[in-house]
Amino acid sequence: MHPLFNSNRSLLTLIFTWVVLCCLIALLLWELTDDAPLEARGLLISLYALPLYLLLLFFCSANYYLCMRLPANQYALNWLFIAHASAALLTVGLWLMLGQAWSQLLENTGLTGARTLHEETLWINGLLGLVLYCAWVLVHYTYLIAKGDEANNAQALAQKLLISDIELQAVKATVHPHFMYNSLNMLANLSVAAPEKIHDICVQMSEFLRYSVNYAKKDTVTIHEELTHIENYLAIEKERFGKNLAVTIDVDPACLYRPAMPLLLFPLVENCIKHGIQSQLAPGYISLVMKPLGEHMEIQVENSFDPEGQKAESTNHGLASLKKRMGGHYGAGATLNIAKSANTFKVTLKLPHLTQPSTLKLGVDS
Repeated sequence: MHPLFNSNRSLLTLIFTWVVLCCLIALLLWELTDDAPLEARGLLISLYALPLYLLLLFFCSANYYLCMRLPANQYALNWLFIAHASAALLTVGLWLMLGQAWSQLLENTGLTGARTLHEETLWINGLLGLVLYCAWVLVHYTYLIAKGDEANNAQALAQKLLISDIELQAVKATVHPHFMYNSLNMLANLSVAAPEKIHDICVQMSEFLRYSVNYAKKDTVTIHEELTHIENYLAIEKERFGKNLAVTIDVDPACLYRPAMPLLLFPLVENCIKHGIQSQLAPGYISLVMKPLGEHMEIQVENSFDPEGQKAESTNHGLASLKKRMGGHYGAGATLNIAKSANTFKVTLKLPHLTQPSTLKLGVDS
């Protein structure tokens, strides 16, 4: 529905404005037909012009939908001019033909001079029709641009709030109590069995926690920084799992300094540990492969798991949170695919080149 018809207030304002305009046009026609008998001229002009220009109001308001189909920011100016000029000529031509039929009807009902009035004022009616049509086009484009800016600002604000909330939750989830509990137990054991390793492990824990708290607040980091964060985490976990954890990381150098959202890789790798390696008594593996793929970057994280093993309780928070954050940062071009076999679990991310936080929505296949 046309926005002017959405509320009584705007509709009454439109009607009042149009009535005033019709009165001014009637005065103009009065001056142009001063050779007609004075006593019949007022009635003739009123019955001819007022319904005719009321019909023009509906014709002009209909170009709102053409303006919606041809957004000003998506088409060249010459194409817009051609489209609207063609529509204006067709609309005003049809309107004048209906005006001729209306004047003939008035003539047939005994209002002498209606047909003559139409023929004498044909050029001024045509000119006024084109001017009013063009004015409505400008009004509609102004309204649509203002409405678009308002919607974009609201969407950007909502997206920013969503990202902030998700990132806060991600930071809280990162410093997992179980990770700290397991790490402290491991340090206690190392203090007896291999105290020389404690310093390096403490440094890696410190770097891991520093990144989790500080870098998560940034808009973007680099893939290199993400890898360093993951390597610190896996170094701690390798000390805990020993020979039962094998890690392979294969990253194309072209990806290293690409911008990425903070904490992109951690939920994937943490998922491998919690639901894969931790469920196995036999040795397991985690594989991380990262390579450019045209305008995108592909990330594959795969791990082994024991389908019969005891698994950690799943909250479904890790991948769900990652999916939402990807939507906020990368937009609709980002995808997340999950592939599961008898004893392997693989997540594949396909990410467009990140330049700035996007306002588009994510498309996720699973």
